[in-house]
Amino acid sequence: MLGGIDLLVCSAGTSSSGGGPLEDPLDDFVRLLNVDLVSPYALCQATGRHMAERGSGAIVTITSVAQQKASAQSSSYHVAKAGLKALTEDFALALAGRGVRVNSIAPGLIATPMTAETLRDPEQVRQHEQSIPLGRVGRPQDIANAALFLASDEASFATGASFVIDSGELLGGS
Repeated sequence: MLGGIDLLVCSAGTSSSGGGPLEDPLDDFVRLLNVDLVSPYALCQATGRHMAERGSGAIVTITSVAQQKASAQSSSYHVAKAGLKALTEDFALALAGRGVRVNSIAPGLIATPMTAETLRDPEQVRQHEQSIPLGRVGRPQDIANAALFLASDEASFATGASFVIDSGELLGGS
């Protein structure tokens, strides 16, 4: 036995069909919630109990800047990521006195397979890059670096926080 679990990163995500609350079928909404909210809940609960018994550990959930931005086209994604942020805070509160830190990372647009279709269109990429202060799409390594920080002792005073890693997207821009 290696001694237990020290870190959990919940990074699952899927997207909706993009029809919004008046168009998306209920089955799509439930599917998205199962992947983006219910699964992280189950993982955080099981892992959080284990870490609490050991008296240490770190949990990092990956939400999205969508947690703060209502959307008529992808409301199920907004709801799931806002719910995951709230869930992160609840787990942080429940586990803080037991030596376990729980935080989230809220990425902006990151070049991943889930965003590949958007990033295939050079005009969409150009428009996005022009609309954000740092002017670039994120890389998976940008989020991995934040997760490594949150897993480390350097973040020993952080729990229940949401770290926005978005090239300034939520700040607005030009």
